[in-house]
Amino acid sequence: MLVEDCMIPCPMTVSAGEPLVRVASMIFHHRIAQLPVVDERNRLIGIITERDVLGGLQTRRIDVLTAADVMTPNPETVTPGTRICEAVDILTRKRYGALPVVVGDHVVGMLGAHDLLRMLALSQAAETNPGWSGVDRACTERRTEQWNRC
Repeated sequence: MLVEDCMIPCPMTVSAGEPLVRVASMIFHHRIAQLPVVDERNRLIGIITERDVLGGLQTRRIDVLTAADVMTPNPETVTPGTRICEAVDILTRKRYGALPVVVGDHVVGMLGAHDLLRMLALSQAAETNPGWSGVDRACTERRTEQWNRC
């Protein structure tokens, strides 16, 4: 199985200059734990997590902080063709919640631990319950729709 089979395509991103207050609002309202940070050419330059935002919120001058001020620069990435076992190794060994998925230096998806758990649960349900046989087809169709919207 490959990363492209489990990733969330076309993730939300933020620019380096995005005010931290707005980033916090996006994370809260969209229930996203990690956001890729991109430059003006939409190239990945960092990642910002809930923990990064919370750390920034503890400062007295939150109104002047941006994503660039609290992001982790040059995050580790995977490609759509990376084997899932390699991605899982990175996630567990480094205790990351998610990895940006890139083609070149452009973000095409995010792979999170929750996405992997969801796929595992769906696969298990399909194996043990014949009524779930259409799960793989439905997931494939959903991914195709999401890719086409990119």
